Amino acid sequence: RVLHVVDIQEKTTTEKATNKQRSILLEQSWKASFQRDLDNGSWCNVETGPLWKMEFHRFLHHNNDNDDDEDDCPSALLFSFNHAISDQSSANVLVDQIVANLASLEESNTMVPTIPQDMPVALEDSVLGRDKRWSDLQEPRSALLDPGTVRYVANKVAEGFKSPVILPDDNNNNNDENVVEMIGRSLSIISGQASGGKDDASSRRSSTLQFRKLSTESSKALLEQCRANGVTISNALTAAVTLSATDFINGGGDGSESKKKTKDKERNYKVLQSLDMRRFGEKLDSCETVACMAGSMDLMHGPFADKTGEALRTKPTKQGLDAFWNLAKEGKEQTNQFVASNGPQHATRVFDFAMTISDMNNLVHL
Repeated sequence: RVLHVVDIQEKTTTEKATNKQRSILLEQSWKASFQRDLDNGSWCNVETGPLWKMEFHRFLHHNNDNDDDEDDCPSALLFSFNHAISDQSSANVLVDQIVANLASLEESNTMVPTIPQDMPVALEDSVLGRDKRWSDLQEPRSALLDPGTVRYVANKVAEGFKSPVILPDDNNNNNDENVVEMIGRSLSIISGQASGGKDDASSRRSSTLQFRKLSTESSKALLEQCRANGVTISNALTAAVTLSATDFINGGGDGSESKKKTKDKERNYKVLQSLDMRRFGEKLDSCETVACMAGSMDLMHGPFADKTGEALRTKPTKQGLDAFWNLAKEGKEQTNQFVASNGPQHATRVFDFAMTISDMNNLVHL
């Protein structure tokens, strides 16, 4: 069963709830489900499927005084799917199909005919081409000796010398572990020769979510500013994420002595930027069905002093705003350089090789 109906109980049965009250209750209902499913994968059995489900959130008791009021009662359709078949383009395909069916139902009370979809090509095949994966090559090692791939690996190693931050100060519990021990432990875990993380530590992990609705006016203003500065909205968002991270990376800055010592510390940041890999290489996947074709690249930003983001928000000076847009431009330039140097292809080749020697479950736990 992939469609689940969630009935929302109105808090009062003597008075009809206003649409505003219903909207609040509805939002609380679907957000709670969203948070639960994000951190708890038990809703999806990856061995037997299905890899997706839908929840329809509606009101159980609808005390309407007239029939027309029922059309105004808010509801929500929450769609969840496993990352194995999901990326933004896949979500767009599914939304288009859902909207097409709704339009067909309204116009003629019929559904759009179901068309079975073929299995998508693997990401590696889509980018590198058929029979170009590590396991397909007669001399696979030669692929890793490609000058561009060697340069890509060297650049990834060089990023480590900038010591980009990974965890907030309060959560970094490996201060007593030297670099050699840390690398050795990580390699053992990735290769499957050691367990991939403690169960209690994994169970304590949770996602932090912030929901926000942007008005049409705000979205339009953001787009206009991005165009005026020659960047995309994605470039602006990565700049905003980087500066926001400076506000909590020192553990929150509540005034304790340990945090006072790091108040003015400058740090480098590595931001993971998602890429639609359908756009690169051989481009064999044309997004006719759902698939995870999401790759990524690292943006290196910094150094920035702690609380840089807070300073910009509370006192948005021209100098601070210029610095923000310059950071967005820097992210765009790094992305352009990555694409121009065939970075997506090199990254896919290295990933393909890494998966032949890695335990994916342990890699996720790490």
